[in-house]
Amino acid sequence: MLQQDARTALRIHQPQVVVCSWPPAGNPFEHHVFTAPSVQRYIVIGSRHHASTGNWTAYRSQTGFDLVVDEELSRLVLPPEVEHAVYVFTRAKASS
Repeated sequence: MLQQDARTALRIHQPQVVVCSWPPAGNPFEHHVFTAPSVQRYIVIGSRHHASTGNWTAYRSQTGFDLVVDEELSRLVLPPEVEHAVYVFTRAKASS
């Protein structure tokens, strides 16, 4: 395993898919995922409670990705009694 910050990892590895589980609320790194040209899909495993996980400011302000909550995957996150969510951001197709 390499220790790299998000910006460096995105620049060096140029991933098409990024998976992040339980990102801290209001974190400073997720917005870099949305600006990395290689990223086509970003999957976030977290909470339905926006104050608990994720950078919702970055999620709302980005315009290059479509967001869906994958309910089937969300039901598979343990423990089941907690309100989990799997958010899938897919790069929007460029209009012709």
